[in-house]
Amino acid sequence: MPEIIGFQKKAGKSLLKSLSSLLKADVYLAGGMLRDHYFQRTGNDFDVYIKRNNSFEYETWMTLLLNGTHGYRDFKVMDDAERSAKYVSPNAPIYQIYEGTFSAHNVNTPTQIIILNTVNPRKYIEDYFSCSLSKAWQTQDYDPVFTTAFIDSIKTNTLTFDFSTMGKVNFNYIDKVLERFPDFEVDEETKRYYVAKFQKDAYWKND
Repeated sequence: MPEIIGFQKKAGKSLLKSLSSLLKADVYLAGGMLRDHYFQRTGNDFDVYIKRNNSFEYETWMTLLLNGTHGYRDFKVMDDAERSAKYVSPNAPIYQIYEGTFSAHNVNTPTQIIILNTVNPRKYIEDYFSCSLSKAWQTQDYDPVFTTAFIDSIKTNTLTFDFSTMGKVNFNYIDKVLERFPDFEVDEETKRYYVAKFQKDAYWKND
């Protein structure tokens, strides 16, 4: 298991270096992979964030550029239905999402490349990542950076969720994180989310 983590870390650095060179932009690896590596677990996928370059024609060239580069395979644009299901906020400043597989250092890793419309990736990670334990980032120039929210979660053994930018609470996402980290408590606001949901469900069942 530790050997796979080492391969994933090397692959993540290769992905950042490669994309930064291809797109001439700052590229941020963020979220679950860095979180899982912090806990010495293998990650599931790479999520990288890039601010949109208005002079680049993504619709014409992005998939061709990726699939024509060594290490990238089967990249395509995420369709609107899947995007709406995974990124529940209609106000999220996402321009486009490309998904495929990145292969390097003996691992083949599902990868999402998220192009952000106007916001800097670091600000997006701080403001739009709903779980405190996912607020970590890395670039080709920096080792993983764990935000204050992330570190506070570790210190207090508490998962904090904030869906204020999303417009609605994603209970499936909360359940998924809690299943992965059963030893963590949730913050008081999240507990109130579940109380309200339970009361609403009970009302409709008894009506």
